[in-house]
Amino acid sequence: MLPNVKVNATDEGGRTMLMLASYGGHSTTVRLLCENKANPNLKDANRRTALMYAASGPNLRAVEILLAHGAEVNLVDREEGWTALMFAAAEGHADIVQMLLDHGADPRLVDIDGESAVTFAENKRHDDVVAVLREAAGR
Repeated sequence: MLPNVKVNATDEGGRTMLMLASYGGHSTTVRLLCENKANPNLKDANRRTALMYAASGPNLRAVEILLAHGAEVNLVDREEGWTALMFAAAEGHADIVQMLLDHGADPRLVDIDGESAVTFAENKRHDDVVAVLREAAGR
């Protein structure tokens, strides 16, 4: 238990400690915050969640912990309409892409420009991610 700590407190951008720890890949801190009732589905000013932050960096363990604590995989941000899967695909994190897919991420969702996770992976030539996403989408 973390006495006298407001685990869901936010900074001026609406970011929580969980979001910042997730982005930095601090999995021990992510686990501690989640075990102390940090909400993995809170959104910052751009409607990004801790899972989106973790998925954008090579933070597989943080993603795993967030998913185990109820992080929703298909939420979208406000800026571009991106999901955690899109962030992971754009950065070329095949292991995170697979984990998100295994937890129900929808590879057919598109952003505000009509582009999907596979489009981002193709544009950046992340061939391993493209293969995973195409298999998941059944094409």
